[in-house]
Amino acid sequence: MRIIDIYSIKGGVGKTASSMNLAGELAALGKRVLLADLDPLGASILGLMPAKTRASKPETAKPGALAASVQVSSVPNLSTIYLGGIAAEKFPDESTLAGLGPEFRELAGHYDVTVLDSPPAGGPWVRWGMKVSHSVAAIVQSEPLAFRILPQLLEQIREARGDSVTPYVEGLLLTMVGTSNDLTARIAAYAQKRYPKAVFRTTIPRDPVIPEANYYGQTASGQNPDSPAALAYKAWAAEVMERWARTDKLVLENG
Repeated sequence: MRIIDIYSIKGGVGKTASSMNLAGELAALGKRVLLADLDPLGASILGLMPAKTRASKPETAKPGALAASVQVSSVPNLSTIYLGGIAAEKFPDESTLAGLGPEFRELAGHYDVTVLDSPPAGGPWVRWGMKVSHSVAAIVQSEPLAFRILPQLLEQIREARGDSVTPYVEGLLLTMVGTSNDLTARIAAYAQKRYPKAVFRTTIPRDPVIPEANYYGQTASGQNPDSPAALAYKAWAAEVMERWARTDKLVLENG
């Protein structure tokens, strides 16, 4: 059993799409996957529902009855749970969330992989997600200022854990990457060369299939399995599993 937290310092970088598609691709590989949405908007779960039939928000999980709150998605082997609704109805404090941890870990134990879609930036849910997870994958838009967030990212992970455990960073996934001559592609290539262990080899391209798939309640592979986005998410899922097989844990250095 593994819990991976998908995190970004700011919104609009493809975090939710990455959470949905990683969960979908791991499920396609035969893993029993739980996608847990910690964001009050519930966007990752809504994204697996067709726009014409989706509700304004998913059904909120009930503390003390999390197992009964799990929903089966349209993707085989993929179930979902909307934890963010707890925050939407009553903003939780740290003690409330601390009590939720053991129940959630017990639930996650029934799955091979649990993918957490955390809210962007900070807050109680972000700190809770990092504490209950085994590792964190950071989603970073490929742009000139991307590398300035690395020290901030590490500090947030250390602060969230609140203990002496070395933060286990799965890696940084660069998104919204253009063609080979595009500035975003050059930034991605530099990042992979500068931080070969930290930055995933896979990058996620700009692809209209991503919002199109969201509209139809599909993953990118479900919408168009041969699209650049679908192939990229498939490669990322394989790379994530490859990293899980490593015995060493990645620690990003400031600088």
